[in-house]
Amino acid sequence: ANLQILHRDEEQGHALLERVVAADPSRHDLRIRLVQYYQSRNHLRKAEPHLEALMDAGRDTVDVALLFGDILVQREDYDRALQHFQYAVENYPEDYRFAYFLAQIQLKTEALEDAFQWCRVALERAHGEEDVARVRTLQKRVDTAIMERELRVWQERCRRDPGNIELRLGLIEALARRGEGDRTVAECELLIESHPEQRAAVIRCIEALTQDSSAQVFRLLDYLGDMKIKAEQWDEAFAIAQR
Repeated sequence: ANLQILHRDEEQGHALLERVVAADPSRHDLRIRLVQYYQSRNHLRKAEPHLEALMDAGRDTVDVALLFGDILVQREDYDRALQHFQYAVENYPEDYRFAYFLAQIQLKTEALEDAFQWCRVALERAHGEEDVARVRTLQKRVDTAIMERELRVWQERCRRDPGNIELRLGLIEALARRGEGDRTVAECELLIESHPEQRAAVIRCIEALTQDSSAQVFRLLDYLGDMKIKAEQWDEAFAIAQR
């Protein structure tokens, strides 16, 4: 096997290493070589039995644990991946990546509160600037998913109770503060269409929101300006256009 690998017949050489391991399963040094070879060729399924054997023999390392977890995630075997990473996060407390991957899995499976908690753990364990930035990026995705879920619930409540003006104005405010300018305007138009008498209330709401720099101000000012023009409130429309 070594001679064939040396003479660049790597595939046949590693096939022979497989025969050696089959004859002597305790050759964990050869299992490690096979894992490295399959990883370099992106043949992760072939590496999987050797990774399991290494872990069963207590020869697992950070790299072995990460690679095995990656295989499970690629296969979308999330239940096993969760169990694997939950063990690894305790076994390798100095490495942030296990908590990070737990957060990723929980995000994929929409267990958003758990994802948020694992992001916090990963952030506590990350030290390098790139690692911290990586975790913060995932944390923002989790935050966005949580807010999207809350908005869907809020929209459903509005759909079931369309006459609750305060509830619908609250949804408009929540959308604006998330920077969802187009969705904010759409909700305003729906409210005015179903309750024309609330036009003044909607205008007051938008005026308040455009004072807040966290809102998506340009889109809301554009909409507010259109409403002022329709009402022939020229001075106010001109002031909005200047802003």
